[in-house]
Amino acid sequence: MNYFSLEFAILFLCFFAIYWTFKQPVYQNFLLLVFNYFLLLAFFAHIEFALVVGIYSLFVYYFGMWLAYFQVRFILFAAIALAITNLVFFKYFPILKSTFDLWIAWLGFDWNIDLLFPLGLSFYTFASITYFVHTFRGQKPASLYEIAIYLSFFPTIVSGPIVDSQFFLRQLRKRRIFTHESTIFALLLLALVKKVLIANHLGIWTAPIFENPTNYDSLTLILGSYAYCLQLYCDFSGYINLVMAFALMLGFVLPPNFNAPFLARNLQDFWNRWHMSLSHFIRDYVYIPLGGSRCSRTRVYCNIMIAFVLSGIWHTNTTDGSNTLNFVIWGALHGIGVCVVHFLRPLGVCLPRFLGIFLTFNYVSFCWIFFMLPSFDKSLEYLLAIAHNSTLPISEHTWIAFGAVWVALASYALARPHMHITITAIALIPTLIRPIILSLLFLILFALAPDGIPNFIYSRF
Repeated sequence: MNYFSLEFAILFLCFFAIYWTFKQPVYQNFLLLVFNYFLLLAFFAHIEFALVVGIYSLFVYYFGMWLAYFQVRFILFAAIALAITNLVFFKYFPILKSTFDLWIAWLGFDWNIDLLFPLGLSFYTFASITYFVHTFRGQKPASLYEIAIYLSFFPTIVSGPIVDSQFFLRQLRKRRIFTHESTIFALLLLALVKKVLIANHLGIWTAPIFENPTNYDSLTLILGSYAYCLQLYCDFSGYINLVMAFALMLGFVLPPNFNAPFLARNLQDFWNRWHMSLSHFIRDYVYIPLGGSRCSRTRVYCNIMIAFVLSGIWHTNTTDGSNTLNFVIWGALHGIGVCVVHFLRPLGVCLPRFLGIFLTFNYVSFCWIFFMLPSFDKSLEYLLAIAHNSTLPISEHTWIAFGAVWVALASYALARPHMHITITAIALIPTLIRPIILSLLFLILFALAPDGIPNFIYSRF
């Protein structure tokens, strides 16, 4: 079950009505905490998820209190180390399970332990690290009540964005008002268009190409990597639009996570626009602590590579770890691309805007081949098929689709303020008939969508 289901829509609207019946933050916060844990227990149907979040919230609260009282760097390092250890244990347990079973057997026990990866663990672990650092730097420690709401906040717990603790707690402690109706409708509409209409149809089209790449000509395979690039963007940014709408409906603002990434002129620009909350987190809590760009050029390159390889490792599949090497390669390729940008910048190399966008999009699409396929062998098979299948006949439909991708990107560049345009258009609709027209639009979008709503791609990370 996911946030696009009818069950969740009914459940959330009921909560929304009760939530705004009370105007004081103290009552709204209590209702929010109850709803967060109700979703973990009932909607996602795993008591273990709620238990892990609850225990982890206690851990974050007590370490936050110790940090505020003692202001000792060792406690900060210990808190971050334990948080990361907890994440690594759950996330990479499937990879370590065979070794763990051998240890258990060596100790004389006969246990067969399987662990589920807790929902949203990565995102609330990263959020807690921002809290530890801010508390060490003098931020007033939050109460256990506030920590519990912050780490279980349902709009962000599944796939982010990563919300800085200062940014969230300021909003949690102040009185909220319900505004931005047009923005909420625009976010919901864009979420449906991106996820239900575009991403799901692209996923259906690309699935057979990824499954049997040797059956397709080179241009179709290149087009498949383009399609996955667009699918992932629409899937993830559609999710972000959706949860931003949920948060606004409750009086909260979430940080933006995308800023026209396909208009990026180079790899560094791309990562300033793509999954911004994660890239900013890695910059602030990995790259800068390593020395950032304040070191020698060689050291800067090393820092960049470490940051991107760690990002790749984090993306490793949480079920069996079979694509760990793929994600390391994916992260390393992006790191190399950013290093090239750093190398060329002092030389005054500046490509024309369209050429920079063209090269960046193609490079990013090439890198997604390692991201989307389940193993290095599959990725190699896909790349070899591109190289060897150039002699296969190319259909007219493939050429049209290939051209359509670039027309779509050009249109995307021209219609960049699509959010502003959508909000303005919705605001022009008379208030009395606005719900009717928007409901009809939502019904049309669902009617055009394929059967079933697949889970979000990033929910597995």
